[in-house]
Amino acid sequence: MVQSQSARIHQEGGLACIVCARPHSSVDSLKKTLFEEWDKLPDEYLHATVEAYPRRLRDVMKAKGGRIE
Repeated sequence: MVQSQSARIHQEGGLACIVCARPHSSVDSLKKTLFEEWDKLPDEYLHATVEAYPRRLRDVMKAKGGRIE
């Protein structure tokens, strides 16, 4: 499940793109959708994201702030 959820988030351009895929009539509506989508993220996906952060930060530093993959 983590892989499919991760793939969905990646394919759709991140959580912001998923949340903004439908129109919102107010900031409260936008927040509600954001929280709903955030709650759908599996814990494993969040753990993997946090675990990858130090490596990605080192890559950014090595690239002197440039683009990384």
